[in-house]
Amino acid sequence: MAKQTDQDILLQFNTIMGEIKGKKFAPVYILMGEEPYYSDLIIEAILQNVLEPQERDFNQTVVYAQDTTTADILQSCRRYPMFAPRQLVMVKEAQHLTKLDILEGYVENPAPETVLVLAFTGKSVDKRTAFYKKAKGKCTIFESSAISEWNVARWITTYMQEQGYSITPDAASLMAEHTGNTLRKIVLEADKLFKGMPLDKKDITVKDIETNIGISR
Repeated sequence: MAKQTDQDILLQFNTIMGEIKGKKFAPVYILMGEEPYYSDLIIEAILQNVLEPQERDFNQTVVYAQDTTTADILQSCRRYPMFAPRQLVMVKEAQHLTKLDILEGYVENPAPETVLVLAFTGKSVDKRTAFYKKAKGKCTIFESSAISEWNVARWITTYMQEQGYSITPDAASLMAEHTGNTLRKIVLEADKLFKGMPLDKKDITVKDIETNIGISR
């Protein structure tokens, strides 16, 4: 299978986000890949949309893989929700899970009242395993590879526009040289930049990058 392009990843991300915000949930989400930025946004959208605030105390389970077992996750998924139409079971840092084969039967026939999220950070499920092969046709699998280095400056430009700013090509290139293609780092540095700029200034130049992020050519 050909490697997904940056555009492929963005299109799939937008589709998944649209479905979540439209209250159309998959029974199982597997979020994986070396670039966790988009997965972080999907996780946040799921947390905000699957359950109403008053439903979360009894129906939302968020755990780290290091603190649980695959058998415990399966047991949680098989429970029935309380005073709500569904429950959410979210496993963060899922790359630390062992015995994924325990979930093979579940991903083939997931409980309709449960939304299960397996969030792998910086890694992907081994696609040779029976677990992945069974999950592939039944689950929403989102894999985000690192953005291409040649596309970083353009990604920065688009991100700035989404936040209500414009940025010159030279400034975007300078920022890209500093951050590399790690989207989490780009966003953190952008937030630092926004906080350092006057409220009425919305155009970002090389000087702004040098002053507020502390980098220069």
